Amino acid sequence: MKHRVVYFKKDNRRRFLIVKEEQLEILPSKYLKHLDRLNASPNTVHLAASSLAYYYDFLFKQDMKLEEVEMLSYAEQNKHFIDFLNWVKSGMHTEKKTIPGNKTCNMYLRCIFKFYQFLAQEEILPWLKIVEVKQATYFN
Repeated sequence: MKHRVVYFKKDNRRRFLIVKEEQLEILPSKYLKHLDRLNASPNTVHLAASSLAYYYDFLFKQDMKLEEVEMLSYAEQNKHFIDFLNWVKSGMHTEKKTIPGNKTCNMYLRCIFKFYQFLAQEEILPWLKIVEVKQATYFN
């Protein structure tokens, strides 16, 4: 089953959560709440939510957890995120198999990196090696 983005209205504003099989994904939802507290635009929060849902689907298909990504070497992290970009670029992130452009793929990746940065700043996970350098992007 895929991760889904659900939203609800609170204080006349859309709020987003990520769920899988009706179970709340705590860390991404905490990050989305953080973005909301920063008064990020609903479109920005929705993009982050969609990106994280796609990434969690990718992790599930790779049989990985967030904590395992942090433990990878720099080269393995680089490959992991390139594999994610290729997975998205092949349309595997949606049921319709929509092929996004390179800019869209890079936006998804930036959202994922910002999520990992948030986790590091909150001392939930250590900094990713690749996030410190920010090298992975999708090119043709």
